[in-house]
Amino acid sequence: MSDLIINFHHYFSLFICLILIFINLFFQKIKINFSLIIILILSFLFLQALIISYLQYLAFSAHPISKFLLPPYQPLSEYFLNYVIYHYFKESIFRISGGILNLIFVILLNFIFKATLFYKEEYYLIFIGSILVSFPLNIAILPLGLFLILIIHLKRFLIAKNSLFNKISLKNYWLLICFFLIIINIILNLSDFNFKLKDLLLNLTP
Repeated sequence: MSDLIINFHHYFSLFICLILIFINLFFQKIKINFSLIIILILSFLFLQALIISYLQYLAFSAHPISKFLLPPYQPLSEYFLNYVIYHYFKESIFRISGGILNLIFVILLNFIFKATLFYKEEYYLIFIGSILVSFPLNIAILPLGLFLILIIHLKRFLIAKNSLFNKISLKNYWLLICFFLIIINIILNLSDFNFKLKDLLLNLTP
């Protein structure tokens, strides 16, 4: 049960990822509202951080020593807010930062190569993938995608004798890359967020 709670943000990401992959594969005529998907994911991340912050407040208030870190002994802004932002909101901030960084690189690369690398739809998919995957693996999404583009180009050039400059869409691959990175995150437990959440659950357990 504790493993389900600790990795719930990963399972949520897998669920969203699988839904989008399913729609891309079998219902391609359905127009996905990417903005709505982004709002949903960000809302989940920040709501999760708020709920866990409240649980952390309860854990501190029930402890004979850490209760002195809370009002009326100290204002929330003196220690508690810094603590929860660093340990619980940092996860969301790093995911968004990774998404923005990946997006900047994608737009820059597309500008340099005169819009021959990425379709506009891929901008959304790369950003969504970046906020679904925990840091630091979300930074790996773009390099893996570029490596995949290179492999496909070389394969088409060597086997099918196609031009190296033909545009290749990875819109069906970005989410698969994201899916496998989430699985790796669950297996390797790379997220600092998970360690802090595990400690919090231990403190809350009677």
